Amino acid sequence: MQDTLSPKQLAAAIGVSESTMKRWADNGLIQIIRTQGGHRRIPLKECVKLVREKNLGVINPELLGLHKSFSNKKTPDLAEYTYQKLLDGEGQQCKNALIQAYLQGQTLAHLFDSVIRPAMARLGQLWSHDLDGIATEHYATQICIETLIQLRSYLPAPEESHHLALGGSLSGDPYIMPSLMTATIFEQEGFHSKNFGANTPLQLLINKGINEKAHAVWASVSYNPKPKILTRDLLNAANQLSAHGIYLILGGQSLDKKHYANHNYLCYMESMAELAGFVKGIKANKIE
Repeated sequence: MQDTLSPKQLAAAIGVSESTMKRWADNGLIQIIRTQGGHRRIPLKECVKLVREKNLGVINPELLGLHKSFSNKKTPDLAEYTYQKLLDGEGQQCKNALIQAYLQGQTLAHLFDSVIRPAMARLGQLWSHDLDGIATEHYATQICIETLIQLRSYLPAPEESHHLALGGSLSGDPYIMPSLMTATIFEQEGFHSKNFGANTPLQLLINKGINEKAHAVWASVSYNPKPKILTRDLLNAANQLSAHGIYLILGGQSLDKKHYANHNYLCYMESMAELAGFVKGIKANKIE
């Protein structure tokens, strides 16, 4: 995948004239960089931003690093379509549909909350039936991770700031995607993020958050065999982090939010949309 495109390449990708593209660049409608020889180049992230903001179609998807089978045709029921394609192991069709929805203006939070999450929950129920169900769920997870990585590549680079968030899924929790989604939401809102992934000790997150002067630490909990002990540990973690002005953000199906409602620096998020709103609030308050 190319990091930049020439105006001619982007024009060919979205079906406009090269002169139109140059005019948009000269008028500041799209940000360009210049080569040492003075030639215009457009970062891929800017290309994607233009497609989303102007609701443009993609005529030559391969120029934007998309699969040749990519289509502009809107998927009527994206959640059901995604589930069926994951169930059938048709990974490329699933990726195409999710990326197409993003290019057509859907938010990442909507795709995470209303498309990927319910599809994966349904597939997770196949575990109780047979080994094929496990194989299907594992492959679907890999498809979704690959799609998330590609979507993250379209996000603008974080500004040079001190806004940092870090986190992961806690010890014993093998789930990768919730933490990856959380990191992506932070990056979407201009944060630098560090995702430590699955099976991460809580104390590691506390130490890293304090030592690296993070604004927020997240902990994803999809597996929780000892709820009383974990509740105690999370409240203790919130106290340690709050002493340094750091938020502890929790999420996951294995937590009871009522235990975390009375702490100023401890926040339980029920959805990625809620998280996105909270992160916007941190930025708006210009915490330094």
